[in-house]
Amino acid sequence: MKKLWGRILFLSALIVMMLSVHAFADNTIQYCASTFTFKSRGSQSSSSFTVDARTNITVHVKIYNNSSNLTPYTQTINNNTNLVLRNTATGEVFYLTDKNYNALEYDVHMTLLKAGTYTFVVENNQDYWFQMYFRVIGVPRIDVPDTLELKVGQSQKVSVTQFNLNGGYMWVDKWDVSANSENPNAATITNIDNTKTPSVITVYGREEGITLINVYGADGSVDQMKVTVTARETVPTLRFDKLTLSQGEIVYNDVLNSVAPVTWSTADPSVARVLNVSNSGKITAVSYGSTKVTAQTVKGGVTYKLVCTVTVQRTEPEFVDFIISVNSLNKKKGRVKITITNLSDTNITVYSSGAKLLSYPEFQIVRSLKMANASVVTIPKGRSKKLTFNIKGAKLTTGNKYNYAVRVKMAIDGRTYFARGVVDEEMGQYILKSNLATNNWLFSYVRESN
Repeated sequence: MKKLWGRILFLSALIVMMLSVHAFADNTIQYCASTFTFKSRGSQSSSSFTVDARTNITVHVKIYNNSSNLTPYTQTINNNTNLVLRNTATGEVFYLTDKNYNALEYDVHMTLLKAGTYTFVVENNQDYWFQMYFRVIGVPRIDVPDTLELKVGQSQKVSVTQFNLNGGYMWVDKWDVSANSENPNAATITNIDNTKTPSVITVYGREEGITLINVYGADGSVDQMKVTVTARETVPTLRFDKLTLSQGEIVYNDVLNSVAPVTWSTADPSVARVLNVSNSGKITAVSYGSTKVTAQTVKGGVTYKLVCTVTVQRTEPEFVDFIISVNSLNKKKGRVKITITNLSDTNITVYSSGAKLLSYPEFQIVRSLKMANASVVTIPKGRSKKLTFNIKGAKLTTGNKYNYAVRVKMAIDGRTYFARGVVDEEMGQYILKSNLATNNWLFSYVRESN
């Protein structure tokens, strides 16, 4: 019986010892601990500690007095005490005391951006007797996900954080493949980006299998990631999922990873037509605009609808056929009325923003305009519309409609133009927005007055 109890006590002690070792291994690294004693005003410096790389620290602070209660004096002590961290090489200073946070015990989390030696200084400006204890806790290692799953040919970005995640990050120094990997060639790291916070690595799946990748921090710490790479998915996809064409252009699109019949369709045949030619989609650009071309096929009992966005662009016009003229100018009411006649083969959209009242013939900007009752007006092809603008700013005191021109912002086939019009010639002009600085106006339509 005694032997049995002896064995039980021995095993209990062994378990306690193992738990203690495990708990110690999980603790973060303690760099130093110091206690300052203040009985009057003054400052003291602690012993220094050194870090070899950019890293996080946690500073645990405790203010106390063994013989009296300091709680009533918490605010006074915090407001008259500064805890300062100084880089002894560069002189860079960090103030760790928060005067808006009154506490006798707290943690300060921060990132040391540079390797080097650091010293703590406590500046005391009051006469309460107290002691300040602190210890500096470092970050033991970097941290990557334990597992990662990829397809062959797939890449994924992974953030490399730290075991202690309280601010900052640890640079990634290098990586390698563990000799215990089932397939060392299954995965690899293609990029390390230390400009990000935290650092980012790009993991790439090369072939099927499992690779154990070790990632090393700048402080020599290491963490391992198990990367499982499975076969590439071969679902049907389009050769082109986006096309920008000119009018009359023809492109053949194909469905990849499928041998089943394909049904092709277009949402707007007036923009782009599509015909099935040996399972390929023959896409013909018809007129300006955008539409969706859909390819439908079946694989493994699953129906796939694959969409290609087709945009047919207008070539740069030599001129745009429209008339813009000033009808009336009411200085008293601060209002100007214009008419835009759209003789083009496409719609014109007029915007309130960008409208200006200009002096003529110098074309200097003298007032801004805001469209009345609307911010956007569309003028269909072959139609006219009268637009009213309110004159912003100071009232006009001189001149009439024959002394002013109007500049408006308009869009034609997705391109932005500025156009202006005057009374005596009913002249419309336009300019590409990107060339506005050169004032390179181009005539779009000129008509003699009746």
